[in-house]
Amino acid sequence: MAKVATAQIQRFLFERRFDLPAPQEAPAEPEPEAPPVFSAEDVERARAEGHAVGREQANAEWASKEHHEATLRASLDGIGERLQALQAVVGEARAQAERDAVLIAGVIAKRLLPVRYRENAIPEIEHLVATVLPRLAEETSINIAVAASLFPELGPRLEALALGNDLDGRLRITADAALPAGDCRMEWRGGGIVRDHAALWREVDVLVGEITGAAGTTSQARRLEAPTDGGRLNPSDTLRSGDDHG
Repeated sequence: MAKVATAQIQRFLFERRFDLPAPQEAPAEPEPEAPPVFSAEDVERARAEGHAVGREQANAEWASKEHHEATLRASLDGIGERLQALQAVVGEARAQAERDAVLIAGVIAKRLLPVRYRENAIPEIEHLVATVLPRLAEETSINIAVAASLFPELGPRLEALALGNDLDGRLRITADAALPAGDCRMEWRGGGIVRDHAALWREVDVLVGEITGAAGTTSQARRLEAPTDGGRLNPSDTLRSGDDHG
């Protein structure tokens, strides 16, 4: 017996609301774009352009570096040249200071030592004669000339030295008005010794000139120079040539 399909009947439950808006459908998603397609020519062209840009940037950086290094070298060279020039200036200033020191020292000595030269004339001449007389024991005649102002005090002292060296009668002491106080002239056969401050100062001036390389004095030295009231510098004692008793 054949079966007859019967539709199922559903009741209307009034569940649907007609006062609400209809639901919106979600927008459709856009289709993804197709990836770009590059040909071999496009790739080669892009590679060449990239190389060109890279070379340009590298050249610019190298040029900037070379410019910086050149500027630095120029600055260092300039500093070196200025240091050399400064060293030369400092060296010349030091040499000039040394020359001025020698000149000023000579001027100060000329101002200060004459007083001591006069004050110490008698003991120094006496010491000079006492040192030389023992070497002249074989001499038959010895002449000593001293300044006239020192003769009254110095004459007896020198005569006592002659007696002490068995030279009594062979030693002649004279007063010479032309000799400055402190100078002394001692002569014997074939030789002699002179205590001469003027000759000493001439030698000192020559030596100072050799050291400083100048014949005159600097302005500082000139300001220091002044007359010394006829004072004499204490000179060294100089044996004259021909002395054969050394």
